[in-house]
Amino acid sequence: MNQDVNGRVPIHEGGEDDYESSDVIVMIDYEFTERNYIINYFGYMDILSKIGGISASISPVLGFCAPAFILFYLHSLSQIIIQKHKVKYQEEVNQIYKDYKQFLLNSVLLELPNELFDSV
Repeated sequence: MNQDVNGRVPIHEGGEDDYESSDVIVMIDYEFTERNYIINYFGYMDILSKIGGISASISPVLGFCAPAFILFYLHSLSQIIIQKHKVKYQEEVNQIYKDYKQFLLNSVLLELPNELFDSV
């Protein structure tokens, strides 16, 4: 382009007043910063992979603690069974004691030495 010092462009070339007739304004707004747009989509497979990662991190802890949980459960179960049958056991022991009281007393007396009875 043909411009003078003031930034004026002639409309027709060849005359003296050519540079007095027009102004040219070029509006260039250009930014030299490069822009990159990254679009991330989050789908159901990503959700499943996150769940898989969480389960993979929790599984060893549960595997390590599982024997302790099993032992605690078995101990609690045994205590429940013992409490349930304790009264029945006591009743059976008392009945056996009543039934064989005389027999047991006689057998103990027969085994004791006679010197114990002389002092009494």
